[in-house]
Amino acid sequence: VNTVNAAQYSSFSAAVDAVASLSGTNILEITTSISTGTKSVPADVIVQFANGGKITCTSGTVTILGEIRAPAQRCFVASGGTFEISSATAEQFYFEWYGITSGGDNTTSIQWLIDQRKGTWPNDYSSVIQLVAGTTYSFASPISFNNAQGMELRGSGTPLVNNSIMQYTGTGG
Repeated sequence: VNTVNAAQYSSFSAAVDAVASLSGTNILEITTSISTGTKSVPADVIVQFANGGKITCTSGTVTILGEIRAPAQRCFVASGGTFEISSATAEQFYFEWYGITSGGDNTTSIQWLIDQRKGTWPNDYSSVIQLVAGTTYSFASPISFNNAQGMELRGSGTPLVNNSIMQYTGTGG
């Protein structure tokens, strides 16, 4: 396995092309903030985010078809563009990837990841969305989520500790 650091290339596109040209499964490491427009990362490329690394999509769509390795931090920034990770794999997915803000309305970030991870239950029950202990995930608009979408929402902590909370802050619903 080869590791290619995207920061060493003139653009995200050039880094993806470089790692995709290598034989086998390889790692594209995102160690800084990098901006791009439309680009597809092939299925045999692992996209690995270091602490603080993020991709900003300024136009079009960045599609990740392979594995994502990222901590519970913002790593996808939609600034005029979008991200498509519905075919990507990961040990676990985090709402934080798309920008959860403590005490704010996180409806967009929460619903984005849920929509990206929909599967076909019961055959594709492969997505675990991990909640971070002690985090309150507030949303002011109703969220569409159920276990028939082929994913699992998993909290963390122990029953005796203040765990993660999903909190509806809107009216009605």
